[in-house]
Amino acid sequence: MSFIKRIGEHIEKLDQMVDDAEKMLSGEEIEETDDGYIIKVNLPNVKKENAEAYIEKGVLKVRMPVESVPYFFPPFSPHIGNLRNIHLPVGADADTATAKFDAGVLTVAFKKVKSAMRHKIVVK
Repeated sequence: MSFIKRIGEHIEKLDQMVDDAEKMLSGEEIEETDDGYIIKVNLPNVKKENAEAYIEKGVLKVRMPVESVPYFFPPFSPHIGNLRNIHLPVGADADTATAKFDAGVLTVAFKKVKSAMRHKIVVK
């Protein structure tokens, strides 16, 4: 294999690493619907069986083994590595949380607590 070809392959790998790091650093997306909230977390190149999510004291914690991340990211960082902490929206009902993992994105959905639902008030 030629030296130039090997350099090209290494550059492609570096480009992929940068793309994956940008996805992880992009954080999470929180969407509000009429009756709940949806949180999407980018976990590129992480397998479903290596991702773990749980809620503790109003914080969604997403954990994955460091070895499941294909490139070195500093462990225990709040945004990259093996632990991500995402504060739940105030009206999210943690007891209704459901999660799915698809194509490197963890999606967690919550219903709103009844007091957080929108109620129209008639002004007289």
